[in-house]
Amino acid sequence: IRNLAKNDISEKKETGGAKLSKLSVNLPTIRKGSKGKAVRILQALLYINVTGEFDQNTEDSCKFFQNKSKLVPDGICGVKTWKEALKDLG
Repeated sequence: IRNLAKNDISEKKETGGAKLSKLSVNLPTIRKGSKGKAVRILQALLYINVTGEFDQNTEDSCKFFQNKSKLVPDGICGVKTWKEALKDLG
């Protein structure tokens, strides 16, 4: 499942897109109600069920991760949360 995020990074590198250190800037801010590929990437990074829908479980997991990472635990995945979540993929 983590390959989903790794594949997205590889695609960016191959197409001349952002480097890993700047990838978080290119990922959209997502929150409860969001759907799509960015949500699937976040869910994979959080080791939770990958559905592509930012539901209550995703929000709770995001808040837990943010708190553990010493970020504001608001449940919204923006630049700072993406940067922390992607650190392990470097």
